[in-house]
Amino acid sequence: MRIIAATNEDLPTAIAEKRFRADLYQRLKEYTLHIPPLRECKEDIMPLADFFRQLANEEFEKQIKGFDAEARKRLLAYTWGGNVRELKRVVHLAMDCGFREVEFG
Repeated sequence: MRIIAATNEDLPTAIAEKRFRADLYQRLKEYTLHIPPLRECKEDIMPLADFFRQLANEEFEKQIKGFDAEARKRLLAYTWGGNVRELKRVVHLAMDCGFREVEFG
């Protein structure tokens, strides 16, 4: 069995404070994957946005074919503190109410 786990918690601190088991930490830490935040992977923003656009097209029964230059510019310039979840939410809202009405952040 393989378990993939993610956390924002500082696990060594949690272990020191006895809020997380040291033995479990050692088992989970055997293989560590570093997944950089979206703001460090600008090349992934538009393919992900297009994927979420396709999902929203199906959900809202629309036929939006892509993002205009201004939308692409805004998507690529934003820092995406909420990572992929935030990008999905923004695209979903944009598809529902129009991109120019969507507030980032």
